[in-house]
Amino acid sequence: MAERKARKRRAEPTLADQIAESGETEKDARTVQLDEAREDLRFLGREFCAWLIYHGDAEDGGFGRGTASFSIKPVGRITLLAYGEVAEVRISGPGAAASAEARFVLGRGAQVRALELSVVKNERQWTAELEADTLDVSRGKLPAVLSEADDDQEDERLYLMDELDGIVREAFTEWLALRVSQRWPKEVAAIGEWLGAGARPADAP
Repeated sequence: MAERKARKRRAEPTLADQIAESGETEKDARTVQLDEAREDLRFLGREFCAWLIYHGDAEDGGFGRGTASFSIKPVGRITLLAYGEVAEVRISGPGAAASAEARFVLGRGAQVRALELSVVKNERQWTAELEADTLDVSRGKLPAVLSEADDDQEDERLYLMDELDGIVREAFTEWLALRVSQRWPKEVAAIGEWLGAGARPADAP
């Protein structure tokens, strides 16, 4: 009898077994921190991409100074999340990001999910899609590769992709410095005026 009870106790699942079976797992402190960091980047990345549209249209997309300067301007397609992130809006064509349609949706709280950009530095040009949530670049068109050997060309392409990623990170850092500075409220007011002006019908006063 005692042996049967012992076997029954051993057969009963532990709390850890029950949690594992349910598919739920306890998160350790590091996992929680990583989740919070990803959420912060998602929020800031979407705000950065929205600002890039304004900066590229109203301020010519310039960053840096002197020989280290470069420009980032939206071109072509933009993907927005609207109506509480339940609807995805895609707008394509030249000047799509700064179009009246895009400004109208942005002015009503839509967030940027992805943005096609043109990046120019030292007379070289990249075009790529920037994912707002991660700041990853994809679908890139690189500047002309100068190397002749196949291996050297591949290395050069990798270098150019790394350089593009570095340029985007540098622009994000410059924007973040603005975002936490005393100049930000004035910038927000200018963005509001830009959104309102661009969303008006062409014949409006």
